[in-house]
Amino acid sequence: MSLRAASIALCLCLAACAGPGLRPPPGAWAEQRPQLEQFERFRLQAKVALRWPEGAETARLSWEQRGEDTDLTLAGPFGAGAVAIERRGARLEVRDGDSRRTLPADDPDALAAATGWPVPVEALAWWLRGLPDPAGPRARLRYDEGLPQRLEQGGWTVSYGRFGRVDGLLLPLALTLRYPAGALELRLAAAQWQAGAGE
Repeated sequence: MSLRAASIALCLCLAACAGPGLRPPPGAWAEQRPQLEQFERFRLQAKVALRWPEGAETARLSWEQRGEDTDLTLAGPFGAGAVAIERRGARLEVRDGDSRRTLPADDPDALAAATGWPVPVEALAWWLRGLPDPAGPRARLRYDEGLPQRLEQGGWTVSYGRFGRVDGLLLPLALTLRYPAGALELRLAAAQWQAGAGE
């Protein structure tokens, strides 16, 4: 797999983040859920690792979310193989060096054809917050001690670990995404959250 293909998969399918964990009192996460649903402006920078049966890749990820607008940049070691993905409404633009492609944002099959991977762009902004995508297929969400533990939606499985506070909200600090049936696993480490992107 090329770094470009791995990069696109990585930047859109996140996993496990290092850092001290936080276990709030039972019910604390449920009480903040309405605020989480409105937490639509944030920045996330992290080191991301992808594993698949034939190998592995690592990269640096920068994710900025402003409502429905998404800007992602992912690069290999020393900035090599940088890929930028921009979502504006129904349009998804992928930039790789001098190459630029425009695709429908709500069609994972189109992005899969262009990159080799099915990518749930819209859903990831919700999964990062520990929430199912309200516009996606029916989801199953399990809890442990009042916190999300496992989310299944659209063929993906998201397993949550540690949580921490970002702008007063409890957000996942560790999660693992797998699709399908464990063939693809993505991990996110050394994450740094910042609330209020674009403000």
